[in-house]
Amino acid sequence: MGSVRDSLRSGTCLIGRLVVHLHYQGTGIGTTLMKSLEKAFSEADRLSSLPATRA
Repeated sequence: MGSVRDSLRSGTCLIGRLVVHLHYQGTGIGTTLMKSLEKAFSEADRLSSLPATRA
């Protein structure tokens, strides 16, 4: 359905990739993943996304 890759560096939660399967987009999965990141990395000063790259 969806997944996210992340890491914590120098107080910043780096979001490497957040994906939601096409059939499930628009159902709130991406929002839930982001809220889970915020909770899991509550000690982070900020969230930052990395530039997209092709897999």
